[in-house]
Amino acid sequence: MSWRVIIADDEAVIRNGMKNLIDWSLVDAEVVALAEDGSQLEAYMDVYMPDIVVSDIKMPGLTGLQVLANAKEKSQNTQFIFISGYSEFSYAKEAMKNGAVDYLLKPVRADELEQAVRKAIGNRTDHETVKVFREEKSELEDLIRNAGCLPEVTETFEQMVLNRYRIDLSEKVFVGVCIGIRPDIAAKLEQTSFERYNLIRFAVYNRISELLGEYVEGVVVRREDACLQLLVFWPEKEEGTLYESGILPMKKQIEDEYQVRLLIGIGMPSSSPEQLKNAFRTAKYAFDLYYYEERPIILFQELHKSFEESNEEFNRMTDIVFRSIVSRDGETLKNVMDTLILIGKMFYGNRFATENRCMHFTGMIAEKLMQYRMIQKDFYELQDNLQERIEKKNTYREVMDEIMLYYEELLHHISEAGKSRESILIEDVKQYIRDHYMEEISISLLSDVACVSKNYFSALFKKETGMNYKAYLTKVRMEAALKLLQETDDRTYEISEKVGYNNVRRFVDAFKQIYSVTPAEYRKSLRGE
Repeated sequence: MSWRVIIADDEAVIRNGMKNLIDWSLVDAEVVALAEDGSQLEAYMDVYMPDIVVSDIKMPGLTGLQVLANAKEKSQNTQFIFISGYSEFSYAKEAMKNGAVDYLLKPVRADELEQAVRKAIGNRTDHETVKVFREEKSELEDLIRNAGCLPEVTETFEQMVLNRYRIDLSEKVFVGVCIGIRPDIAAKLEQTSFERYNLIRFAVYNRISELLGEYVEGVVVRREDACLQLLVFWPEKEEGTLYESGILPMKKQIEDEYQVRLLIGIGMPSSSPEQLKNAFRTAKYAFDLYYYEERPIILFQELHKSFEESNEEFNRMTDIVFRSIVSRDGETLKNVMDTLILIGKMFYGNRFATENRCMHFTGMIAEKLMQYRMIQKDFYELQDNLQERIEKKNTYREVMDEIMLYYEELLHHISEAGKSRESILIEDVKQYIRDHYMEEISISLLSDVACVSKNYFSALFKKETGMNYKAYLTKVRMEAALKLLQETDDRTYEISEKVGYNNVRRFVDAFKQIYSVTPAEYRKSLRGE
């Protein structure tokens, strides 16, 4: 029998994303329901009696922590795995203290979710204590062993550190630290000489390893291309001085010695080995935030931003940008920048999602402009070229600058395209009338098609065509009526309805006013009568 799982998050894209993130059958589990808030989650728990809940910690109505507390009061043996953005990470300790199996930081990786689910399943077995201890101990050992630091060991985490590194963890906290050459500096070094960049990076990493013990107690856990991951130990009573007294002096010495600029991400301090995974995750998260923050040292604990921007606001801003381009109101570049700032807030901390949404934004605008025949360039070529340039940027500011340049060039292209704005708008309206003349057509409808106000539309239509829209609509309808009179045996009232008139007398009067004969007289003339 499969383990029953409920996923809860107030964002549909995250609920569905978590459901499809892993193959649940591989862990002998099945997602039985998706809940959009805490109240619905609690209701579903009463119905489905889940073994595992994967829930956002902060949702409308009841929070994830409240649902967990209520489940404990009901003696429900459901295992909770919480997920959240960094701004709610302060709830982690409370979640773990109240019995949560794990706490995952968005964006969640497939391996993290699968590992957490396996841990939750382990908690449901008869040998709960033994299995959980072994799994957590294995995670800690693997994290260090994979970097080649430790042989097979059976000690506790504290014993491992003491025996291998001669570091006593009594009354100390541990902190994950990611340190590497600043991305913009690294990019310049690579462009100049990839070999020289690697030599400098190798030397910097080795020097950091040598300085451990002089400025801070710590061990190198993993070397990556972008950063060196450290586990730093610091007196618990002096936790607030780690940055000023330990990290900053070491950073300054290395920068002076190698004439480079470093980037450092400092994770959340903890005294619990079970939180080792989060120590590194939060450090790497802070390190990666240089893309948004452009600060040389980023402390996870100092990140307190919280945003409420939604897809509805994004869609509204996209519509404003499009209308601004079409109407040439002089506000286009400002509106584009406002939209890019909104995107940065919506996806802060997730570079991949941020850049994807930027490309989605530019693609939507370009596609609409092509439909309006305002740009002649190939849409896909425009997008491909922009994406290629964006992927080479190291910060979101640089991405925004690139997109602003793109729109400056696009606006110039539109201006030089040959057709005036007014001609394009009215040509679209005329085409709409030709396609829909048999329907009820009002000035409000046509001004919406043109994306302008009713007053402006009336003046613009008269300027471009020499007649008002009603006269043009009548002209199109009468041309259609002539064709029907020539090619069919339809009666006058039938033709009247087909060309958009619900009153035969009005149709006959309009026809006679233009052609000086009634529809019946015109048909007789065709037959030579």
